[in-house]
Amino acid sequence: MTSGVNSFDLAVIGAGPGGYVAALKAAAKGLSVCVIEEREVGGTCLNRGCIPTKALVGVAERYQSILAADKVGIRVTGATLDPEGVWIFVESVTARLRKGIQSLFDRHGVTLISGRAVLRAPSTLAVTNHAGEVCEYQADKIILATGSRPRVFPGWEIDGEVVLTSDDLLKLRSIPQSLIVIGGGYIGCELAGVFAALGSQVTILEAMPEILPMLDAEITKRLKSFLKRQGITIKTGVMVESVRAEHGRGVIMTADGRYEGDKVLIAVGRVANSSNLGLEAVGVALNQRGEVIVDEQLCTSVPGIYAIGDLADQPYKLAHVASKHAEIVVRHMSGEAVAMDYTAVPSVVFTSPEAAAVGLTEEQARERGLDPIVGLQQFTANGKALAADDNRGLVKVIANREGKLLGVHILGPHASDLLPEAVLALAEGIPVARWAEVIRAHPTLAETTAEALVALLES
Repeated sequence: MTSGVNSFDLAVIGAGPGGYVAALKAAAKGLSVCVIEEREVGGTCLNRGCIPTKALVGVAERYQSILAADKVGIRVTGATLDPEGVWIFVESVTARLRKGIQSLFDRHGVTLISGRAVLRAPSTLAVTNHAGEVCEYQADKIILATGSRPRVFPGWEIDGEVVLTSDDLLKLRSIPQSLIVIGGGYIGCELAGVFAALGSQVTILEAMPEILPMLDAEITKRLKSFLKRQGITIKTGVMVESVRAEHGRGVIMTADGRYEGDKVLIAVGRVANSSNLGLEAVGVALNQRGEVIVDEQLCTSVPGIYAIGDLADQPYKLAHVASKHAEIVVRHMSGEAVAMDYTAVPSVVFTSPEAAAVGLTEEQARERGLDPIVGLQQFTANGKALAADDNRGLVKVIANREGKLLGVHILGPHASDLLPEAVLALAEGIPVARWAEVIRAHPTLAETTAEALVALLES
């Protein structure tokens, strides 16, 4: 154990969902812990990603429900959108959660250091605070949890006012009349749906043959049709050559022509925040994408240094995966024989309706020669969905011929809340025949999962 004013058992660089979870778990085990954060606690997820975007999703859903209230016998007049009020609400949510993390740090004795950290040696950190002062810290173990930032390609001129990253878009105080989204992945589709619901004319430009290529093809096809019904224009196979602001509007040049919008959102993925951390100087190995190479315990090439979350060379760039990484690292530091398992990682796209998935898609299963069988059930006949006036989508269960569960894909109302049942079944290796025997309450949306399982067993 280290000793001294500036010495800790563990130093964590980054206070996002990986970093702050690691700090709290380590402190709970009695370790002296410091967290070094250049910006706000909570990281991208809480301040510029998961939480503010979901707050906007909630606003968009409520607004659309009010506009469509007459369908269920409610007459609403004079409903108007107050953009300033929307962002006041969004910021109140993030502020409350930031305060909660800071309170947890105080309660568990975690030292929060504001500044930018650079590795001087495998156990030495130099931290430059916002006044430019440098202080050195020693730590027996170091966890790198610096996350990622929006990807930008050469020739794309981002000014933060017209041409925006997702970070910039969440600072808006108005709803643009038109919005062009470059990128049809998770971030692009979610924000496209939000702004379309709030009144923007939205166009998605995607370079690949289809949006959301990571989803099961059947789910993507259905979701795409729902997005189009919401007034979103979707153009695939579009190669963007340049982006710039011109006379207060965003101008996009492609091989097929020119696009213009009041605002342009760049949503073409994210890159690891591995620059200027001193990683190479102390021997931390990186891959070609600038991610830190790690093993199953999230250990880097330097003993005593770990990397977690988006910074690490691992397949899932998700907040909940970063938090799981944190747990694995702290347990490994404590001497437990643990390893990260990616068998049952849930993912959700918070569009309208939501798309949620765990395990293999049907296409992936076929590519691996697993000869999958599929069970489908629509929400169209589900009593709870009809009662809530939202019966869009379906549940799709994929298994092999021996009854082993391979994947579950849900498109529909509250898909994110329905998915954990499938995650548990996949993680525990529950045979589909046994899973189908579980009784679901009536009327619930979960009955659709049961019916999809029956359909699979009867196929």
